[in-house]
Amino acid sequence: MRKLAMMISIMIILLAACGNKEENKEENKDSNQLDAKKVEKKKIGKIHNNTVEANGVRVKVIKTEIIPLGKEEFQKKPLLVINYEVTNNSDREVTPSSGWYDIFQAYQDSENSQKMLNIGVSMNEEIQKEWDKQNDIIKKGSTVSSNIVYELENNTNVVLLKAKNIYTNTDLGEIKVNIKK
Repeated sequence: MRKLAMMISIMIILLAACGNKEENKEENKDSNQLDAKKVEKKKIGKIHNNTVEANGVRVKVIKTEIIPLGKEEFQKKPLLVINYEVTNNSDREVTPSSGWYDIFQAYQDSENSQKMLNIGVSMNEEIQKEWDKQNDIIKKGSTVSSNIVYELENNTNVVLLKAKNIYTNTDLGEIKVNIKK
């Protein structure tokens, strides 16, 4: 008799727990649908006039410069310097470097692939002065300029600055930087 009562008690507890999970699943399903609707209403940024915006952060490429091999001490490859501005329209902490890396990756065509470019270093004082702003926190509604330096794989092939929204994995376009003049 005791065993029967215990079995019935256990079954009641298990059934109650299972029923509770289904209600939670329904609640989660409804909240996911609401979130999906909110996401659909958000603007999907695309590159226009060398500017792209994603997640409340706008990045604008201002100018590019090539530093040929041998122009700077300790230089092992030609360098591409990209000057850009980042505007923070979000409620997040944004720096020029996080704004850039959250949107852009640099690639250069090679014979069989597009090679992701490595970050380079320039000893030029003017370039260093701009680069020193990389970790400044940009206030909401404000814009800060900075730069980034990449090591080029060669002196001829185009560099592609591919923009992607890292939060939604959405391609936003690309900017072509001609290396040959």
